[in-house]
Amino acid sequence: MPYTTPTVDEFLTLFPEFEGQDEQIEARLAISATQIDQSWLESDYQQAVMLLTAHYLSAGEVAAAGGRGIASERIGPLAVSYFQTKSADGWFGSTGYGEQLMDLARGNFPGVMVI
Repeated sequence: MPYTTPTVDEFLTLFPEFEGQDEQIEARLAISATQIDQSWLESDYQQAVMLLTAHYLSAGEVAAAGGRGIASERIGPLAVSYFQTKSADGWFGSTGYGEQLMDLARGNFPGVMVI
């Protein structure tokens, strides 16, 4: 698969949960394609661009909700508790998409061992 930016339709095939957000997807795909460069394996390039796009879209939803994820909730009498991600992946650890992107990145850019 060549280094081409995925289309909105290709994105929605893998991430149908973002259906109806075509304009936002298209804009984020363009931004993500500038941040995922050709140093990635060609076979992982499109997946990385799409994961970064999904991360941006879902991180925006989390930020709009006050930046906190709900850890638990109860209806009677109402109780909600929140969590904040303390992942080693930082901001990317705030969504499952970002965590998957970091796993993919570790495969593309393994650590260097100094002896």
